[in-house]
Amino acid sequence: MSPMLLKVITTDLVDCLTPDILNRLSCQFARSSTILQEADGLITLVVHLICKSGSGAFKLFQFVLETAAPNLEERDSQSYVVTLPHVQQCAALILDLLLLDLQRNVYSKSFGKTEVTEIPFLMELQRHSNDLCRFILTATNKRLYWIERLLSVIGVHCGESCASDILCYLLINASSQDKASQVKLFLNLQADFESCLPDVMQTAVQNSLYSLQHITDKQGNGFLFGGKLDANELTMKVPEPKVSLQKENEKHALSVTLPATASTVFHAGIIGQGLKPKVVNKIPPQPRLMQNIQSVLDVLYLCGCDDRCVDGEISESSATTMAELLVDSICPDVTHAGVIWPDEEFMKYTVERDLHIKRSFEDNPILMHILKIIAKAKPILCKCTVLVYGLLATLINYWEANREKKSSLSPKKLHISSELVHCMALADFLPPSLGLVCELFYMLTPYEVFLLLMNIWTFMKENPPAEDCYLTKDKYGRRSRVFEAVDAKYTKLLHSVLHHNIEMCGHFYSRIFPVSQT
Repeated sequence: MSPMLLKVITTDLVDCLTPDILNRLSCQFARSSTILQEADGLITLVVHLICKSGSGAFKLFQFVLETAAPNLEERDSQSYVVTLPHVQQCAALILDLLLLDLQRNVYSKSFGKTEVTEIPFLMELQRHSNDLCRFILTATNKRLYWIERLLSVIGVHCGESCASDILCYLLINASSQDKASQVKLFLNLQADFESCLPDVMQTAVQNSLYSLQHITDKQGNGFLFGGKLDANELTMKVPEPKVSLQKENEKHALSVTLPATASTVFHAGIIGQGLKPKVVNKIPPQPRLMQNIQSVLDVLYLCGCDDRCVDGEISESSATTMAELLVDSICPDVTHAGVIWPDEEFMKYTVERDLHIKRSFEDNPILMHILKIIAKAKPILCKCTVLVYGLLATLINYWEANREKKSSLSPKKLHISSELVHCMALADFLPPSLGLVCELFYMLTPYEVFLLLMNIWTFMKENPPAEDCYLTKDKYGRRSRVFEAVDAKYTKLLHSVLHHNIEMCGHFYSRIFPVSQT
């Protein structure tokens, strides 16, 4: 059959073959002896033509699938005509033979038994793999079986990229309503693909992480972990009331006595958009938020630890992956990410990027917890240096401009300042004397907090963190960084601040400056 005639059959003719017409044709040809004798050959020809069809293949598959197993839930039961049972059986037979023929051809080519040639039907359906995946997530019974087999042969025939896209779609879009069947579906497809494409699962996971990353900012579940909600997500639209101007004017005429002249003023309707939207409180209570965050952290620990890990820590390889994903998701366009700590003058060139980093951490508190996990792997925090000095730069500018009498009057900035310095201390970015200043912040003035953070910046500039600085190992075999005697110019300011606030901070002196150091 010529390609033009085949295209007409798969597009125009399919539109004409409604269930009612199929039923009529079935009744007319039911007693034809010729068709009964040539039924097997006719069905074989139909299967062959379907395999050869390119343009319109998706429409053709939908037609055969709907004929074999009508989806009555999406139809108007009163007006929709259902195909006769023997018509459904014939369409089901065509689908079974079609999938069997496709599977035989695809797997024989995959294992090198025949020459590799493209199957137009599958190449066209590759463009609609997302639609087929969407169908299969809601399909049941025979429809689920047929679509699963079709996706299997599409992935194997079209290669690793297509197969990984199918698995990626199922990973991201699977619903939680029927977990058992969807997990079984995923595992079946994975097994089919890996028989010919052994690396498909690794590619699928990478694609899934990339897709989720680029959904970063608009994820609907961020508020479950303390994330910020947009104003549109906090409001619920109220249906606009239907108002009849005629009835409103009738009421207006009954309530106000006006002369029947041409200057009579009529009611022109309601001004504005009706009632204000209601505010919906979606944010869970604080205990639930902490429980959700802890659940995520537990999963990260379980996925990232190995036999050599200390409790509460993850392996360096897992921390490296986590650090790279964190930097790429928060700050993909990095203008400075080297090991050299920038000068103070560099702050004014990266204001926009640093503010973006700050907003990301403020809008998603779980990010600081993840940064702390990375910091416990000590040298791996060096990969997040751009995040560390981006946050530190914005905090220095904030505390310098703050005019409050006490730093405790700015609790959010105080918390993130303390957590950031604590992370730096965990990763051995700072010596113990400078790493403990985070415990003093809540008792100081904003300007004193600024001086201490500026002192840390100066120390980091002259002692930049780099992975080759971690030359020693602790008792657990972890790489660590040992500081020699800290230069007095870094501790002089700290001494001064402690002395100025001796009534509140005196008990910290022995911890920050032990006797051996004094």
